Amino acid sequence: MITMIGRLLKPNGPEDPKELAFQTSVIAASVDLNTITTDSIDIVEITNITLEEGGSAQYEVYLGSDENFTEQEAIPFVVRDNKIKIAVYDLEDAVWAFYGKHGQSNLPKLRVNAILLTANGQATRVKAADMNLTVVTKTLPIESAYYLIGDPNGWNQSELLSFESLGNGIFELILTAERAGMNYKIVPQSGVDAGGQEFWDSALGTAVNEDTSKTGTLVAKRPELNEPGAIRIADAGELKITIDMNNYTYKMGPLFEMPENMFITGTPWGWKLTEGGNKQMVPINDGTGFWSIVYLAEGAEIKFFPQETSWDNGIGYPEATITAESIALADVTNEGGNLKNGNAGWYILAITVTTDGEYTIQYLEPQVWLVGPTSTGGWDNIASNPADLFSIPADADGEFVSPAFLASENLRMAVTLPGIPWWQTEFNVFDGKIVYRGKGNDLDAVPVQEGQKVYLKFSDDTGRVQ
Repeated sequence: MITMIGRLLKPNGPEDPKELAFQTSVIAASVDLNTITTDSIDIVEITNITLEEGGSAQYEVYLGSDENFTEQEAIPFVVRDNKIKIAVYDLEDAVWAFYGKHGQSNLPKLRVNAILLTANGQATRVKAADMNLTVVTKTLPIESAYYLIGDPNGWNQSELLSFESLGNGIFELILTAERAGMNYKIVPQSGVDAGGQEFWDSALGTAVNEDTSKTGTLVAKRPELNEPGAIRIADAGELKITIDMNNYTYKMGPLFEMPENMFITGTPWGWKLTEGGNKQMVPINDGTGFWSIVYLAEGAEIKFFPQETSWDNGIGYPEATITAESIALADVTNEGGNLKNGNAGWYILAITVTTDGEYTIQYLEPQVWLVGPTSTGGWDNIASNPADLFSIPADADGEFVSPAFLASENLRMAVTLPGIPWWQTEFNVFDGKIVYRGKGNDLDAVPVQEGQKVYLKFSDDTGRVQ
């Protein structure tokens, strides 16, 4: 039994405190969702609650992922005969949200608050001590095959579109949506085998009908709920639908997905796909590609990867187009699919990608510019006056040094890529570190004094103004 004491105070000031007791006890401390046959369970009993004459009580019920309630879900409930009753499926959904849709024993925390109301409207919240639960979740079935039924096939059971199994519970379907707004659901093999009404009852969809979300949770029909809603394809064209039946989730999008990250590895970094063993590139603000300033020795070989710790999906020869200007500038050659550098020096490396997945790699002169009020070009001739260019170090560990600032103003600087506005590749120095704008918003102002310079060391992304 859990007892907590609250103190009731006036809303507009303190009065003599009155003790209010709130006692609870756990009814179902261990719940195995594999064996429960009822649609709801009594989980907590309110064994005693002290109310003033004419007063009343309301309750709040939360499930927490750990003792600190790092993640928490408010659980719908009803109170009958002083017992808090919750739906089995609401408990299951909350536990799945915390720990994933796997059959396992989980240890969430339960929290019950009482909001005690007096006859004249005063209120206080009294929290019972958090309670321990053990909830064993179901092992969700992963079937041998899954099919799409919906507008793309005329909702015709005899012409289902089949997902391809990629192994490990992952299935994929390439689909051409002839128009925007097409709806579909997903049917497992067991539903196809059963046919009739069981076919439709087995269909997986979403909690909200015609949900256009690109990712989401697949919902099965439940006794107390309406049938799952259809998933809606927002745009016409080719797309890829991926379902993860380990977690009953789906993802849909274009055939090619723009990478979130890009890394360079190769001989300058020892060909290591580990932290410090490669160079993470900076995103262009519009999301069309990435860039970095690097030093490449003669004979250095590099390759690009959209993930840090896997050799999959490497980008070099022949996966990308290397511009003729780049080949001439750096004397780039194909070395077994790697890009081999013939001319030692500093380069801006840029890799851009179209929505069709076509990569272009550029080697560019390492031009770093002052822009705005501290520069010669100002705002009218940004990145155009050679007097605003930084000096370029001779060695791999040297500093790029700006011209002296022409005014005591806010520092702005950037590299420029062909066809890309300067603000999409800008950066600044904060607390000795170079901070890149990337896909973020405008950087905070960095005030500097006339006559000072900024020194940038791209080998370790440090900088200083003095």
